Amino acid sequence: MDKAAGLNRGALEVLSEDKLFRWVFFLTSLAATATLGWEFLLDLTRFSPRRLWAIARFSIVEAVRRKVLWSFALLLLVFLFASWFIPASRVDRQWSTYVGLVYFIMSALMLVTASVVACFSIPTDIKNLSIQTVVTKPVQRFEIVLGRILGLVLLMTAVLAVAVHLSLLYVVRAADEQVVRQATRARVPLLGALNFEELNSAGQRIVKERGDEVGREVEPRQYIRGASNQEAVWRFGYRFDDKKQLVPDPKFRAAVPRLLERDWITVEFTFDIFRTSKGAGDYYVEGVDVQFVFINRTKWDETRYSEYREAKDERGLPMKPEDKARKFGYYETPRPIRVFDERSEHDRLRFPAALLEGLGDGWLEVRVNCRSHSQYLGVHKRDLYILDNEANFYLNFLKGATGIWFFMVLAVTFGVIFSTYLNGPVSLMLVWLLLILGQPALRDFVSTQTRPEDMTNPGGGPLASGTRILTREAMTTPLPETRANIVLQSVDTYAFRPFFQALYRFLPDVGQFQRSHYVAQGFDIPSDELAVSFVLLLLNVLPYLLVGFFLINVREIAA
Repeated sequence: MDKAAGLNRGALEVLSEDKLFRWVFFLTSLAATATLGWEFLLDLTRFSPRRLWAIARFSIVEAVRRKVLWSFALLLLVFLFASWFIPASRVDRQWSTYVGLVYFIMSALMLVTASVVACFSIPTDIKNLSIQTVVTKPVQRFEIVLGRILGLVLLMTAVLAVAVHLSLLYVVRAADEQVVRQATRARVPLLGALNFEELNSAGQRIVKERGDEVGREVEPRQYIRGASNQEAVWRFGYRFDDKKQLVPDPKFRAAVPRLLERDWITVEFTFDIFRTSKGAGDYYVEGVDVQFVFINRTKWDETRYSEYREAKDERGLPMKPEDKARKFGYYETPRPIRVFDERSEHDRLRFPAALLEGLGDGWLEVRVNCRSHSQYLGVHKRDLYILDNEANFYLNFLKGATGIWFFMVLAVTFGVIFSTYLNGPVSLMLVWLLLILGQPALRDFVSTQTRPEDMTNPGGGPLASGTRILTREAMTTPLPETRANIVLQSVDTYAFRPFFQALYRFLPDVGQFQRSHYVAQGFDIPSDELAVSFVLLLLNVLPYLLVGFFLINVREIAA
């Protein structure tokens, strides 16, 4: 056991647990960065905006003259008709299929075009001897790099703007008119914290984090049994933090005064139905009965349920729903709602805004119970939400394209920086390697190779995994402690794992720039997410700019 533990933990991992070591490492890294970057920062103060713009304008003219963009336009026209051969499995999934397709096509074409233009810009100038005319003038060498990046980013931004509008026109015309009318939305939702409750034999409520499993391994939803005492409970006003603890949700608290200005508040939802009786299919079209209950936990007293049902006004008539909600802090739908399997147009219902009066530091609770026998209702945190507002769809589609813009800026920056020292083809392959490995699935795979052999990486390193494949050993079965296996595990620990750790640090997280799923599902992209993505873009770009500063200064360009 001690031998295995020693193989799974390197010396750096042991030292990193020491607080003093972490501080020394941080201060040393900070000093090393300052030593390398002071000359770079000093040169930035001598930059001339006029010279930068002149180089940027020259880069734009040169890229257009090489006619690379004509090939982009031709490929765009070809790929935009790819949906003719990729029909949606269901009509209500047309929009998400077409939106995902056009965003993928634009991302791929922007990667190819931007990387080709960037990687061959400086090498071509050196080959044609045109860069010698520039470097002999009173211009900073790094201004050439920044000017190239600025010019190509501006050019590719204009190309992306044209491609986005053509894609939007194409998607709207390709999808059915009814689907377009339902899907061209930019909803601003208010989300709640989801958990599950069930009555035990003693009549007590048992709170659970998860519902029942129905055997769908890739299904993110949890299920509640039909015609049972299981309920899915959303709490609005609180959210789960990283430690799975309920904490106040400031977004919902800020929205309450705005919601109280309305008479009725809209709730939208889309659930999954799993049928247990004979004839089940992936898509259950018949629907199930679901009861919805809305509770203001600051006001509601469960012992007053009978009084709530029989409440009358001053004239002796049944009290209006909004008046009952204001008085008791409780509202339930008069009858179960017929809910159908998930579809592009979310079902909706309304509850009185008066229910939120006097909420204070409490929370709004939405309880969902399935009333149909032999059925399971699948729910997820995002399956039910309060509709706060409807944003502009056109602007939301443009915000979805910002993910492609971030992707393009990375491609241009990497291409120009690498081409300051490498030739065009090598720079192009390196850019593609980084951006493709930065995709979520491949980046997660690289991340698993940085971990020791445990539950998150059951197969171990490359050599250990290859040994299991050859010997047909299960991933969860420890390898025999033979001399050969110990050597292979040592190579995985001290050679391959540091290699993958270094590679993982170089890979950009391209997945966090992607926002197309918001547009495909008809939700507004939060502006704060775009701001965070922009900051992360700068943090990804700045180290490479520092590298490019040194590479362009050490390269022999002009005699």
